[in-house]
Amino acid sequence: MQARFVIYALLAIAIVLTVVSVLVPLAERFRLPHTVLLAIAGWCIALAPAAPANSGMGKGWAPVAPTSEDDNEAAEAGEAASRTL
Repeated sequence: MQARFVIYALLAIAIVLTVVSVLVPLAERFRLPHTVLLAIAGWCIALAPAAPANSGMGKGWAPVAPTSEDDNEAAEAGEAASRTL
């Protein structure tokens, strides 16, 4: 199980390094500071976990804030537990 996490971590690092190494020549081609493209790439990487959650494909990887229905269910469960004590 832990070996899988190590492999995923190494894969993530390799992907980020590949993206960075491609963006620097791309920035030179478009005559932009490379920090601009790196900032855009960082923004996309940061928002990537929220994309499945916002597309209706499930909760995705991002934490989802509880809704009022979840709060009501939790309150009812707490009341039921306190009644049994």
